[in-house]
Amino acid sequence: TTVTVTIGEGGDDDTRGAAIASNYVMDSGIHYAEFSIIYGQPKIGIVRPMPNLDLTRFVGRRRISFFDHQLHGDFLAARTDEWGVGNVHVCHYVSSSGRMFWTNWEGDEAMEPWVGMQDCKPGDTIGMMLNLDRGTVTVFKNDRRLGVMKSELSGSYCWQVEVEEHDIVGISIESGGARNSLDAIVIDVLRNPNIPLEGMHINDIVGQASQEGFSEVVIRSAMANLVNEWRIYSTVDEDHYQYAE
Repeated sequence: TTVTVTIGEGGDDDTRGAAIASNYVMDSGIHYAEFSIIYGQPKIGIVRPMPNLDLTRFVGRRRISFFDHQLHGDFLAARTDEWGVGNVHVCHYVSSSGRMFWTNWEGDEAMEPWVGMQDCKPGDTIGMMLNLDRGTVTVFKNDRRLGVMKSELSGSYCWQVEVEEHDIVGISIESGGARNSLDAIVIDVLRNPNIPLEGMHINDIVGQASQEGFSEVVIRSAMANLVNEWRIYSTVDEDHYQYAE
C-alpha cells in the first residue's frame, strides 16, 4: 500500500494535520513501513487504532495533533480492548531532530534522545520496523539501521504521520513487513565499511540479524532472496557475502 499525504498549498503557517493508516492494524508480529520525506519535516511513527473516533468533532479545526492536550480526551474515548495495558499511545520520530516523542494522553509524555538517532531531510527515506513480539520500534535511514527508538510497546498500533503547512511525505506500507525489515537489516549489516574484501561469513550475518528476533532459517531464506534479486552476492565461496552497491 502506498499513500501520499500533503497539507496546505498556502495560508496560515499554523495549519497542522494528521493521518492514520487505519486499515492496517498491527497487534502482533513484525511490521515494516517506509516514509519518503518529499518536503518539509513531518513527524512519523505509530498511534493507537481509533475506529470509534468521532471525526465530526474535528471539522473546522486548523490544527489536529496527537499531542494536542485539548484532544486527548477524544482519543481516549475511542479506546478499544485491543490497546491492551501498554501506556504508549503515540510514538513519533521527529524528523527535524531525530528525537522520539511519546505520550499516553493522560499527562505522561516526553521527547527523548535515543542511541543512534539522526535527523532527516527531504530526499531521505525513513524505515520503521515495529516488532510487537519484542515491543520495539527500530528506525532505518536510507537503508541504514539507526537503532531502537522505543521499547516496552504492547497492544495494537497503526502507522501514522503528522504534517504541518506544506509538508509532503509518501508512505509505503509493505505487506511482507517482516521480510522487508529483515532485508533492510541484512543489507545494513553488509554495508559495514570494515567488512574485508572477501565479504562477511554467513554465520556472522546470522549472528547480527538474529539480535532483532529473526531465526537462522528465516535469515538464510531472506539472504537467498536478496541474492536472487542481485542486492547481495557471494564472493570467495557460498559462505561469504557482500552488498551489491
